[in-house]
Amino acid sequence: MKKILLITSVLLVAVISTACINNFAVQDLNNKAQSYMQKGDYTQAIERLKSSIELDDSVFESHYNLAVAYTRLFEYEEAAASFRCAYRLNNSSESLESLLLCSLLEGDEERLKIDQKKYGISDTVVNRLRSEIIRRKVHIQS
Repeated sequence: MKKILLITSVLLVAVISTACINNFAVQDLNNKAQSYMQKGDYTQAIERLKSSIELDDSVFESHYNLAVAYTRLFEYEEAAASFRCAYRLNNSSESLESLLLCSLLEGDEERLKIDQKKYGISDTVVNRLRSEIIRRKVHIQS
């Protein structure tokens, strides 16, 4: 009985230690990714964030920041996939609108309609996002 209790205790400590180490590693990778993003090195940030997600795919910030990094590189399809994961984890309207913006910027009307139906997004919201894109393009051109 004592042996079983000892083995169980050792296993429990090992599991908890592994979880803590993973949390520290994920946080470290996310911090490094943030540093790369601040320097404009989005490719390196993406690599760190992918590694972070491999360790723990339940961290909203990893998916959201990965999506932002892809967006900065104009890789909207990849960004949309990461925004979908971020939305799945926290149901943030910002993640959902960013996802829709990626489809609009990519010009992927089919994907936009799929996401609009899946997430119950009204035409009013989509039209507001279209207007926002047009407004920003005009601002950039002037």
